[in-house]
Amino acid sequence: MSLAGVFSRWQRSAFVLPLAALAALLALVINESAYQRATNKLDSLGERGVARLNINALWRGLIDVESGQRGYLLTGREDYLQPYRDSIGAVGDSLAWLERYYANDAVAEATVEEIKTNAAAKLAELDSTIDLHLQGRQHAWRELILSGVGKEQMDRIRVAAERLLALESERVMAE
Repeated sequence: MSLAGVFSRWQRSAFVLPLAALAALLALVINESAYQRATNKLDSLGERGVARLNINALWRGLIDVESGQRGYLLTGREDYLQPYRDSIGAVGDSLAWLERYYANDAVAEATVEEIKTNAAAKLAELDSTIDLHLQGRQHAWRELILSGVGKEQMDRIRVAAERLLALESERVMAE
């Protein structure tokens, strides 16, 4: 039998149209499944990018708070306290976002808690120095700064933030 004869026989078969429809449906299902997986991965990568932005915003906010505090203590000018106050809000917002994002993440949750604890201690230390300055206790606020407690807290926050950034980088690479 020639190829034309086989083709002619297939054209008249009752199974050709249902098989073609089934093949088209199967191709559609496979395509849709791949599309959904790709979309989910892109969404996940987007969330990881936002996490990285919030980690960096937290760190930048803490540096801005500390910078405002130091500027105020050195100059006594109230205008240095405005960036200090603004940055405290930004730090709080970033911490709240990170807590929500990592709430059910056993690997990262402890690191976020460590950052939260040290950030609260750092903010309390900064606030104390400003209060001591306002009370006219120059020697006391200088001693608090020179004690190195604030630097130790910032170092711990930096190391923990770097761990979170590394974790996000690992997860991006895995995806």
